[in-house]
Amino acid sequence: MKIAKKCSYCGKQFMAKTLKTKYCCHKCNQEHYRKKERKKNLHNIEKSIFQNEEIIPFDEQLSALKAKDLLSMKDVMVLLGISMSSVQRLIRNKHLKAAKLGTRVIIRKKDLKKLINNQFENEFSEKIILNESPKKNNNGYFSVGEISKYYNLSNRTVDRHIIEKDIKKIKKGRFVYVLKKDIIKIFGKPQIPQKNG
Repeated sequence: MKIAKKCSYCGKQFMAKTLKTKYCCHKCNQEHYRKKERKKNLHNIEKSIFQNEEIIPFDEQLSALKAKDLLSMKDVMVLLGISMSSVQRLIRNKHLKAAKLGTRVIIRKKDLKKLINNQFENEFSEKIILNESPKKNNNGYFSVGEISKYYNLSNRTVDRHIIEKDIKKIKKGRFVYVLKKDIIKIFGKPQIPQKNG
């Protein structure tokens, strides 16, 4: 005996052999199963996102950071609104004190406050270069690469002259800077190439 039924997936009328039959064919059965699985997976993903402890609203992050005395590099990144590489550069260039405990780098909140206060209070303090591009830091300084280009010399020759004349070098990240006035004393005024257009 066959029973007239409607397919749960495609909605077609079909003759079922048993009362439990829900689908008109094997293909509809498979497609409906896949659809249910996709829906279940999406639901699980959404659930895990909302239950994930790592996703904390920004206001809550800030209030949690205010209670801490010791900060991680990620905390400093959030507080200053800068990238991780900029935080690393501040530490490497000794603008910000940090201690290493195992694999963790710890920064005292008072040292971070000191760094910020120094920059606000003392307008003649050394400017912190977060972006190490020499193009953005050429007020009063030449990089060794610029000296080579403007005076048509090799980097080795420039280094030799700097050492011989005992000129003070300032290292910022991977760039070495020298005061323009010291270089002009040795080589004269530079021939800076003019941009066309």
